[in-house]
Amino acid sequence: MLQTTEVEQSVKTFELGWLKSDAQKPLARSENEQFRQAFKLANDFRLRESEKSLLAIASNYIVIGSCVLLSEKAWSAQCSDTIKAAIYGIACLFISSRMRAFENLVHEASHFNLFKTPSMHYHLQFLYAFPIFRVLEDYRRSHIIHHQYLGDPAKDPDLVRIFELGLDNVSDKPFYYLFALPFSGYIHWEYLSTTFADFWSSRSAYPSKAVFWATAITSIYLVPGLPRLASLYYVVPFFLILPIIRYWAEASEHLGMDMTGKFGNSRSNLGFVHTWFMHPHNDGYHAVHHLHAQVPFHQLPKAHEALMAENEAFRAKTIISTGFAETFQQIASKRISVKSISKAFQ
Repeated sequence: MLQTTEVEQSVKTFELGWLKSDAQKPLARSENEQFRQAFKLANDFRLRESEKSLLAIASNYIVIGSCVLLSEKAWSAQCSDTIKAAIYGIACLFISSRMRAFENLVHEASHFNLFKTPSMHYHLQFLYAFPIFRVLEDYRRSHIIHHQYLGDPAKDPDLVRIFELGLDNVSDKPFYYLFALPFSGYIHWEYLSTTFADFWSSRSAYPSKAVFWATAITSIYLVPGLPRLASLYYVVPFFLILPIIRYWAEASEHLGMDMTGKFGNSRSNLGFVHTWFMHPHNDGYHAVHHLHAQVPFHQLPKAHEALMAENEAFRAKTIISTGFAETFQQIASKRISVKSISKAFQ
């Protein structure tokens, strides 16, 4: 089990009082005051409820199981192959959306927002992280850096990836970056060669993650019919569909945004499509999340409403999208603005 270290302590200090690190930056006094007021307001929504997190985890499994049952029932019914294929495709879309939901819960866990004690996040990651080839310790280490150096093209790992993929030029070639690239197979290969490979090569969470997958694979092999079901309803949604959803979801968070300031650095992706397919478990409330990362997912809508009502700067600078097409239009219409470029990029 991961113990509290100097690194963990610095992370905690950053998450609770990261404004101090920017105290010397040349911000307008009014903006600085607005940020302090917004941070204090969001701080009122930090209540963690383990029961709601467990319910969220269970709901993902229920949706996945229901999709499998409905699809299998359709295949055994007397209907055309076209209808059967359509139902299977829809089932895979919903299953992949729940896999994305598990990834979002890993994101929540990286801020210790799921359960009341940090240790529970590590003890229970076999429920929400291992099934999607994630290790909480590794994800947390990288993601906290993203928050700490948000908008820094040399230090923010998410922004570094944006530059590596050329997504800073998405407004010049929107069709290529938003459609051709994710469907080309490159994103799938990138995932397999990085995140998926890192899950196995990392020393973190051994031997628990190995035991988990050894048990899962053995069970699939021994139980008649499970290899087919696993191939149709796990391999296809996870390895073929999820990488595209993940790519779009991650692109929608910061592309086209001004990442140089305290406000307006993250897009709020709301609406049915975002809520169900790209940003489950309120992950679309990204502006609130980057304002105060310790607001749990089930409190984000309330925090968003309070901030929109009571904080002028948050209300004026928060960019909201309520649909898939609207997000893409926003991404394509404006280049991302980042902090001063490091000499490494010159």
